[in-house]
Amino acid sequence: MADLCAQDKINEHYPRNSPVHMMCWMNFWTSLCYLAYLFGFSSTGYDLISFLLRHPDAARDVLLFCLCGAFGQLFIFLTIKSFGSLTNTLVCTTRKFFNILISVVVNGNPLLPMQWVAVFMVFIGLITSTLIKSKSRFKYKKA
Repeated sequence: MADLCAQDKINEHYPRNSPVHMMCWMNFWTSLCYLAYLFGFSSTGYDLISFLLRHPDAARDVLLFCLCGAFGQLFIFLTIKSFGSLTNTLVCTTRKFFNILISVVVNGNPLLPMQWVAVFMVFIGLITSTLIKSKSRFKYKKA
């Protein structure tokens, strides 16, 4: 399988690693890089801590944002481990597509004609991808 992306190669090479294990190690190394920048190379980290201590409501919002991000990230890693990175990309694109459509309908946000063309192209791409996938599954079951 030469056409696998990095996540698929990692999952293939280390099949016993769980999505949680992968997510924790990725976040560990990312956190080290962020901490080195925030506290080692600039004073931004100290300013952030000072601000959050002065504004507990903002600290609560930051904490909730981080928890929601971690929860969403867990679903991303589970999807990649269970179905592959291509399916994950399709899920993310579909979610963003429907978020835009819901925003247009609920909030009355207008789209320009070229933006409607882009929405139509995404919709056609999703339908085409689904049809191709279902045909390949049908051929696999038939054989």
